[in-house]
Amino acid sequence: MKRTVSIVLGFIILIIILIYLPSIIAQMKKYSFDHNKQLTIETKVISYKEFREMYYQQMKLAQKLEGTIKYSLIAKEVRKGYDAVTYDVFFLEDRPQIKVKIELPITKYMDNNM
Repeated sequence: MKRTVSIVLGFIILIIILIYLPSIIAQMKKYSFDHNKQLTIETKVISYKEFREMYYQQMKLAQKLEGTIKYSLIAKEVRKGYDAVTYDVFFLEDRPQIKVKIELPITKYMDNNM
């Protein structure tokens, strides 16, 4: 009886670990990345077209990273940057002649010298 309970309990624990394994891996990588990141601020004057292009590049990067287990939490950071400027892109869309001065926080995460 005790052996059956131990086997069932062990099986349940194994299933729980397997379910949460992607999240555990992502948390470990994010922790590692946070200790090896470089943050710089760039100030630029850009047109609507340039702003829109940066916006779409950020969106594409977020989508690419969201499809991975290893970089899923980094994708959330990228998505936050993308979401933060959504209103600005739509505002400038109606005013393409305006140039804006922006401060871009650029975060670089190192992963195996990449």
